[in-house]
Amino acid sequence: MKVLHADMKKGEMKILIQSREDCWHLYNIIEEGDIFSAFTFRSKEKATDKIRSKKGEKEKVYLKVRVTGKEFQEFTDRLRIRGVIIEGEETGAYHTFNIDPPMEIKIEKEWKDYHLKRIEEAIRIHPKFAILAMDDEEATIAVVHEYGVEEVAHIFSHRSGKNYEEKYDEKEYYGQILKKIQERSLPLAIVGPGFEKEKFISFAKGKID
Repeated sequence: MKVLHADMKKGEMKILIQSREDCWHLYNIIEEGDIFSAFTFRSKEKATDKIRSKKGEKEKVYLKVRVTGKEFQEFTDRLRIRGVIIEGEETGAYHTFNIDPPMEIKIEKEWKDYHLKRIEEAIRIHPKFAILAMDDEEATIAVVHEYGVEEVAHIFSHRSGKNYEEKYDEKEYYGQILKKIQERSLPLAIVGPGFEKEKFISFAKGKID
């Protein structure tokens, strides 16, 4: 998150939303009754009879709304802010903004200390990281966000059952884990019982080197 302009006397702040984590912070800052402004897409209407044009025909407009609701869906890029248009086309109508980083927005509100602390927190860089929890039977990879932990992969070694030795392939198991980790390119913490994690680390170093 980046603050582009702030005028606390007027209660105005222009912000650049840069990431999914920023959407989470914005969700916790925006409140009902706040004034929210940004560029958005809206279906065209004829000025005379208000008949909507063909489905899918939208234009980019700058709207200002008084916020009536908000919705944040974890582990997606989706934050929605809904309000009544108070400036721009179709004043009095409802509109929903889909916040899609990177996106420049403007907020007008009564800023409390906890709002400003949230802004300060969002400005700091908080890199995501992944966790690999594994043993000789299964492995789980999760990404740690500021708003929660997202499981992104679950891998089985098939090292179980009466004929497990015929089915189990250690290199294939480790290879599947390494492939999923490389897809994310994040700092990684590895946890698990026994020596399985050390064996995997040795395998991964051999492949990377």
